Amino acid sequence: MPSDTELLDLPAGIGNVVSSVVWELLDRAHNVVTTINPSRAENATVNVRAGDTVKRTLSGLWLTPSDFALVDVNADRIRPSWLLPGGTRYPLGVFMFSQAVRRPHTWGTSLDGTMYDQTVILDQPRETSLSLAAGASVDAAIAQIVSGDGLSFPAVAIPTTNVTVASPISWPAGDSRYAILSGLFTLANLYPPFFDNNGVLTGKPVPPDLARSGSYDHIYAPGTASRVVRDSVAEADETITAPNRYLVVDNGPTQEPIVAWYDIDPFWPHSFARRGYRVTKKVSVNGLANSTAAYDAAVRDALVDLNAGRTFIEFDSTPDPRHDIYQIVQYGGISYREAAWSLRLRPGGPHSHSLTGLY
Repeated sequence: MPSDTELLDLPAGIGNVVSSVVWELLDRAHNVVTTINPSRAENATVNVRAGDTVKRTLSGLWLTPSDFALVDVNADRIRPSWLLPGGTRYPLGVFMFSQAVRRPHTWGTSLDGTMYDQTVILDQPRETSLSLAAGASVDAAIAQIVSGDGLSFPAVAIPTTNVTVASPISWPAGDSRYAILSGLFTLANLYPPFFDNNGVLTGKPVPPDLARSGSYDHIYAPGTASRVVRDSVAEADETITAPNRYLVVDNGPTQEPIVAWYDIDPFWPHSFARRGYRVTKKVSVNGLANSTAAYDAAVRDALVDLNAGRTFIEFDSTPDPRHDIYQIVQYGGISYREAAWSLRLRPGGPHSHSLTGLY
């Protein structure tokens, strides 16, 4: 039997793959309660938008009356996994009901609705303020938000950074935990917080230079022998709204503002050198030490800014459940950030991708 990699990459000689989707009902601790069999499961779709706060949603899910009777929509989670012929499962997220629509029938009550990933737990106002003095540990502050406020996530993968706060920083009561954690992740040079395919709260380091690193997570090579669906490719440029300067301002409470900016490489068509005018994105970051740290923060924001890019490429492909969040896709020999993807949970997909250019 071909390997999992061959079954998903579809090299020459492999044209058809038998696959399916397994649906598991989980409790709050991600323990498997049972396996369910949704109605109209072929219409269910996982949607990922890396630039949004809630980055992963599940739409088109319908539960039969027998499955609905097993589900506590306020506490349980659902995990779909792509199943390959050899038995390997690729989870595609852990989802909570954000809207549950009950539909009475003569033969019972079915349930459908939209589901969100666990970011909704994190994106809630904090009841008390949080203040960090100069020299305070960013790692300790992250731990306090993730687990010290009465929250409990079954799995967390946030690297130790040993970064400290250079100047006092505070968040008032009412700020969301997600917003606070995002600010701390900026200081730690991590992508914004997200829940990965396995439902793990993740902090992923931002590479120093995505455009020139040469690394990628997935590769697509358009052509006659390709996983790319014919006539599905669309390319576009956003020349007016795409920023070419990233301005970082730290308005700390006890210091003069720290200001720095990063201009994208003159090589890019929407750079100041090529375009002749600036489009500036302002970013507020607190707790920076100096203008050098502010410059580094500006570079980081240019790397993670998935809502504004130069070139957009969209295409459909055969299903590949290995895609996650904040990944690099090589398309036609050029590396891009994957800003969004959606996968119809049925054999054959389709699997749609939206890529943005790298700075």
